[in-house]
Amino acid sequence: MKNRGPGVALLALAGLGGCGGVAALPGTSGATSTEPQDAAPGAAAGAGSIDTSAQPVELAMTCPAAAGSVSLSLPCAIGGGGLDVTECELSGAQDNATRLPPISFIVPLGALAKQLNMPLQIPFNNVPAPPLGGYGSLAAYPGEHFSGSLEGTAIFSQVDVASRAFVGRLQQAHFHWVGDQGHSFSCDVVDGPFWALAGNFI
Repeated sequence: MKNRGPGVALLALAGLGGCGGVAALPGTSGATSTEPQDAAPGAAAGAGSIDTSAQPVELAMTCPAAAGSVSLSLPCAIGGGGLDVTECELSGAQDNATRLPPISFIVPLGALAKQLNMPLQIPFNNVPAPPLGGYGSLAAYPGEHFSGSLEGTAIFSQVDVASRAFVGRLQQAHFHWVGDQGHSFSCDVVDGPFWALAGNFI
């Protein structure tokens, strides 16, 4: 994640209840950590109390043919300014005609630190969605601009509030894109690692 300003693509979010119930987040703050769960090979450094050296650098998604082979680039980045806006870039079969915008949402790190290892809803209860921002495109739909959103559940196993970082897993997550000419498509993640470090944007 490189330098980002106010024009970075921020996407609206919609909620999805997870199987077995989804916990609500209290308005508390704090930081703690646990050992990573089901770590996959990777080569990233740690942050604060979190060791992310065994975390993967991307998460494959199941997408329709129009989108091609798309993955979520990891780690995601958490912005400063106290808002905890988290942005995840996309990688894979994207060329000059296929530029899907990053996925963005707000992660309340202080509350997450008190709700470790519990299924939590994304977007989070009582947390506003970031404003709608930039757009992407697909070669299959020339001239149409797409905006995206994320809904699903996540389990966070490690959170460091001071260092703006977390480690967890996405469960039954859905990434939706809607075009300004009426087309839409979705990419899915049934279960996979999900982590973020501090980014250099606000």
